[in-house]
Amino acid sequence: MPQGVPLPWYQAYNASKHSRQQAFKQANLWALIEAVAGLLIVVTSQFKTVTFDAGPSRLILESGHQSHEHSIGELFRIKYPDDWADHEMYEFDWSFLRTQTHRFDKIDYDAIPI
Repeated sequence: MPQGVPLPWYQAYNASKHSRQQAFKQANLWALIEAVAGLLIVVTSQFKTVTFDAGPSRLILESGHQSHEHSIGELFRIKYPDDWADHEMYEFDWSFLRTQTHRFDKIDYDAIPI
């Protein structure tokens, strides 16, 4: 089975989960930032700016990056790539998919070359 590159933030999480006394220092702020950034990338690549707010109250931190757009729920700002060809973009139309009985395809991840 092909092996991918281990994610440092996940390695830190897993080590600290299984051995808090010896590996707790690995669960640091940088690992958290990388984990949240990874989650933001995955969710934003699928849903872009769709909001999942429970209500009007939210935490917003602003910075000087005016070229960035709001992402999921306006909690984060992200700079979307502007150099992708149409065939490289992920197509996802929830307004259409929500009406379908079988919304998602099964993917054989073992068949994907790494």
